[in-house]
Amino acid sequence: VRMTIQSGGNVGIGTTSPVGALTVENTGTAGVPVLDIINTTASTFNHSAEVMTPNMTTGQNNIFVIGRVGSTKNSGYIGYKYSGTAGSNANVLTFGHWGSDNLMNIDGLGNVGIGTTSPGHILDVTTSNSATWAVALKNTNATGYGLFVQGSETTNRAILAAYSGSSYKLWVRGDGNVGIGTVSPGSKLQVAGEIRVADGNKGTPSYTFTSDTNTGMFSDTADVLEFTVGGDTNLQIRSGYLDITQYIRHIGDADT
Repeated sequence: VRMTIQSGGNVGIGTTSPVGALTVENTGTAGVPVLDIINTTASTFNHSAEVMTPNMTTGQNNIFVIGRVGSTKNSGYIGYKYSGTAGSNANVLTFGHWGSDNLMNIDGLGNVGIGTTSPGHILDVTTSNSATWAVALKNTNATGYGLFVQGSETTNRAILAAYSGSSYKLWVRGDGNVGIGTVSPGSKLQVAGEIRVADGNKGTPSYTFTSDTNTGMFSDTADVLEFTVGGDTNLQIRSGYLDITQYIRHIGDADT
């Protein structure tokens, strides 16, 4: 049977039991699909097919379903979700699974939302999952790079920020200044709050210098602050005491 027209008006091509107004059934292989539409027009936008649902109302979707069968997680869809306002940027191109709706959405401004149908940024990722990270970026190449962020080199704009609760916790400005607990860092690193570092020791002090890594400050004993030079402890400060463990030299005088 090449074509069947049922009494209710359904048309079947390759089937005698059409389930829709038009059902096409056949084998399809590479280069020989079941349905082939060829548009010979050559313009900026070539309309090969248009599928419209003019009676949609607020929150409704017009979708193409693709998959194995029409059931939960066995198929997915691409479609259009209507916000209720004609010509609105809030009307989105939407992608989902059967049973997991509107997973990714693109609004009229080009903003992409993952987990939201109302993206407020070029990429807006929203989740309420407490069991994992919202976003994970992985580069498994041993010589590859991670995350690249580029912005304008200005003093009052952030190129990277971390926000929680009701305030920014990390603020990286375009001029390279970094603020932790502040959005107005006046130096390369400004911290509003307590800082803790490893205790260190005289050979590898906690606070040191790029070209002199065994000179600096450490505290490997409770309530004692120590200063090391060249890997040797020279000064200790403790409650009520100042201990100098090396020589005191006065310029112009002999060592004492």
